[in-house]
Amino acid sequence: MTALADLIALVAADLQDPAYAQWSSDDHEANIRRALAHYSTLNPRRAVAVLDTVAGEREVDITALGALEIVDLWYPWDAAAPAYPPPRPPFSLLDAHTLYLETDSAPLGTAADELRLFYLAPHTIENLDGAAATTLDDAGAALIVLLATAAAAMQRCQSTIGRVTVSNWTPGQLLDWAKVRQAQADAACEALRRRLASAGDARVGWE
Repeated sequence: MTALADLIALVAADLQDPAYAQWSSDDHEANIRRALAHYSTLNPRRAVAVLDTVAGEREVDITALGALEIVDLWYPWDAAAPAYPPPRPPFSLLDAHTLYLETDSAPLGTAADELRLFYLAPHTIENLDGAAATTLDDAGAALIVLLATAAAAMQRCQSTIGRVTVSNWTPGQLLDWAKVRQAQADAACEALRRRLASAGDARVGWE
């Protein structure tokens, strides 16, 4: 998968600035970080986790998941002998880090009494903010590059306002270029929204 350094190089190449004369790698990293947050809002990562329960404790700490939203919960979950259909008890979120099981009986804290969570989470890019892996597919990575270049183009345009530059481009030309790049990014995001909406009822795979 594409790591941060690869994405930075792709952004620089797309902007025809492979030597980083106009934008630094730090500029690109900042724009990629913002692009990733935007993409994760549009198309979050689908993930699944099995969590241990604690005997007598209905509150379950989900901090480590970094979940944006809990989609489904199976409890009690026994991986050695999963029930069918899976039990789906009521639950609530006390805050962003705590899930509360609203079951008749409190958890037992055994291997046959685990909790299986299906949730949405932000995507990650290897080496960005300590992430160990990239969770984007090729289409997602391409959109990240497009969003990052659109932001860089607008920044470049804004930085030339009221300044005399040695570039062959006028501020007006830079603004037109930035607007075109942003329009491309907006169109790609809208296409993604439409695709996700049309596939909303399709069966999906979970990590």
